Amino acid sequence: IKDLSDIPHYYYGYRRTRLPRYQFTARDVKSGAMFVAYGQTKGSENATTFCAYLLAHLKRLGINVNEVGIQTDNDGAFVGNWKPGSHSSFTHVIEEIYKALHMRIPPAAPTYNSDVETAHARIEEDMYDVEDIDSSYDLLCKAYSYIIYFNLIRPNSYKNYKSPLDIIAKEFGAVDPRLLTLPPIILDDNFHIYLNTIDGANSPQRGHN
Repeated sequence: IKDLSDIPHYYYGYRRTRLPRYQFTARDVKSGAMFVAYGQTKGSENATTFCAYLLAHLKRLGINVNEVGIQTDNDGAFVGNWKPGSHSSFTHVIEEIYKALHMRIPPAAPTYNSDVETAHARIEEDMYDVEDIDSSYDLLCKAYSYIIYFNLIRPNSYKNYKSPLDIIAKEFGAVDPRLLTLPPIILDDNFHIYLNTIDGANSPQRGHN
């Protein structure tokens, strides 16, 4: 979870038009693909909504989510509390609903999330430091454009100058580009995604659309 309020160029829009304060980020270690969403708060409700939104997208595009592993730090938004084995709505969606794997990094070991931190540095330099963003809608549009560029086009010097799409295509053959172009959302406005995920797990008539 990236706090955007300390970025000088973003701060003006954040204060004037109440832009979201936090960026929620997931990154695929294999390809380097990045997925983002935004929230006014960094609590478990928004973290869970983002998780449900992302996993539903992957499943819809043919990914076997039972084989997905999601690694997080020990922030309360993800794990509830610091105690080993603690559970939260976030871990419930991963482990009980989607039957995926949740992994916690060791305490005080931020280098375990270096891929995400690197992506945070890139999007700050490429977008937040240079783009004038005057509304949440403007933020979503520009973030979506950046995600398309980052995942489908941008060559990654740490991965032999291949884009995430190139890496996945080489590994698995032709892939639907929509897999890597999940539109960013404002999580505070979409808590129904989590509620529908829970309802869908309990009733075959209801689910995430």
